[in-house]
Amino acid sequence: AAAISGSQRLYLSPYLLEVFLAMTLALQTTQFEAKLKKAMEQVKLILDSEKCAQLPSAEHHSYDDKFSLVERFTHLTLASQVNSLGFLGLDKEKLRQAKTWAETSQVSIRFRAEERCSFLREETRQVEDPTKHVSEISMGGVSLGLTSKTVTKVTEFFWKFEVAYQLEVFRGVGSESSDRMVLQSNNCNTELKTTSKVTPQPEVKVPSTLQEANITFLLRHTDLGDLSTPVFKVDRVSKTTKTPRRNAEVDAAMAYVGGLGRFMRNTVRYLNDLAARDGEPSTANLSTEAVLVPALPLFVSGTSTSAPAVTDGTEESGCPV
Repeated sequence: AAAISGSQRLYLSPYLLEVFLAMTLALQTTQFEAKLKKAMEQVKLILDSEKCAQLPSAEHHSYDDKFSLVERFTHLTLASQVNSLGFLGLDKEKLRQAKTWAETSQVSIRFRAEERCSFLREETRQVEDPTKHVSEISMGGVSLGLTSKTVTKVTEFFWKFEVAYQLEVFRGVGSESSDRMVLQSNNCNTELKTTSKVTPQPEVKVPSTLQEANITFLLRHTDLGDLSTPVFKVDRVSKTTKTPRRNAEVDAAMAYVGGLGRFMRNTVRYLNDLAARDGEPSTANLSTEAVLVPALPLFVSGTSTSAPAVTDGTEESGCPV
């Protein structure tokens, strides 16, 4: 690998590159373990006092348990996404309709916004300098005090900034109205102020953002009878199944989650940027850091009344994993 700076070239040997990659992986591992430790502390709050949570690497378990772990974790992921989309407007009726679409077509979620900026008015006002100047003049033995101050004429221009957005689920390309379901829509505006008659935002920006994500995987892995129950299972006897991670089912789940994650990040980034454009301090908080509660799948030895056993009949000893 080579980094070019001006006329000089700095060559990085394969050995140094390997060391750099190892250090990067170690840092990522440390960050992950820190987050996992925080999540484990949350787990201790909901488990019985006599139970102790352990990492899989610290407790004996069978290889089949790792398939169960992947399936349980995917169930939690899909269930949390159904719940989140429900708060955004995908209620049970719309979810059922979207699942019906997904049986024969691809279904996606879309966030689309439009922006418009138009001139409102021009205002002129007088601004007094808080500093005053006092001068003394003596005439015929009489002293006179004169006070002066500076007054500035300020001209300001006001603009109406409008934003209309819509969140919808659609089938295929959504060309027909019958192929679309609106989850949320809104039209809002604010006033922007400038000191010159130059529009602070483009007069028309259509669309100002357009974000889409395919959610067919989520819909096809939801139980039609109980829409809050995900249905996901790795085909353990398939020739393409190598490990709990390397198989077609998990690859499809990872591709879906990655696409939905990009959709969410880009949408949140746009909304945060939008909130900052009026120049006023924003009270909006679109970060999930303060509200995210970790949900971890657990392996439990034998039978338990506090958590379901997911060990496929394999008896374990010791603490839950």
